Amino acid sequence: MKYIIEGIDRLGKSTLVQNIQHKLGYHLVIHYDKPKQLDCYINQGSKSPLQIYQEMVNETMFGLIDDSYNNIIFDRGHLGECVYAPLYRNYSGDYVFDLEYETNLNDTKLILLTTSNFDICVDDGESFNFDNKEQEQELFKAAFAKSTMKKVMIDVYDPETGTFKDPQVILNQALTG
Repeated sequence: MKYIIEGIDRLGKSTLVQNIQHKLGYHLVIHYDKPKQLDCYINQGSKSPLQIYQEMVNETMFGLIDDSYNNIIFDRGHLGECVYAPLYRNYSGDYVFDLEYETNLNDTKLILLTTSNFDICVDDGESFNFDNKEQEQELFKAAFAKSTMKKVMIDVYDPETGTFKDPQVILNQALTG
């Protein structure tokens, strides 16, 4: 299987990646971070260098998914483009659904981590804008709904403890959902 793990910052994506590996064994892990403004993409037409970079990232990701090789985990993926592009980069990221449509996704699962209580999220200083976490999550949910992939959404908040669910519970939901 290939897994794409999505969600706002600080919800346990990297912990889930580690737990999938502990349960299922080696997987190539690709962690996508903020886009880079590379000189080679400057003055390349009407698109910004960040947009060109992101398009290359997403085309590469779907190329890897379409390949017959399995056991890949993407720590962040294409849904983030539907969230961060309109919020922070002034373009639509919806082109990723065309890439989804053109790709064989039979052995790929999309996992969206969410929370029903934002008090468990602690700012690590790495977010685009930590104050926008609720708006970002709503955009992730909207993009998740548009996706045609095999998918599962997991609320990581445990109302009984007032904190995160047990990581093994999240792992079981991710693998069986």
